[in-house]
Amino acid sequence: MNLNIYIYIYRKKASDFVTDKTKEALADGEKTKDYIVEKTIEANETATEEAKKALDYVTEKGKEAGNKAAEFVEGKAEEAKNATKS
Repeated sequence: MNLNIYIYIYRKKASDFVTDKTKEALADGEKTKDYIVEKTIEANETATEEAKKALDYVTEKGKEAGNKAAEFVEGKAEEAKNATKS
């Protein structure tokens, strides 16, 4: 065989090898991107759920504080009313 044919065959094999490895790397990169997107969505959902829980907690505590304040004011109003009767 002619030396040029050997060189052509080896270049073709090298080119095919690089092409295959590039395709594998691109596929791995796509898998990595998909994984990152999935985990980002999960983290966002978790953060949203935790924020909702915190909001619900603060809302409930605000209601409790409002009720206690109303009870206190009603008690003082009753005391004042009774004090004026005497």
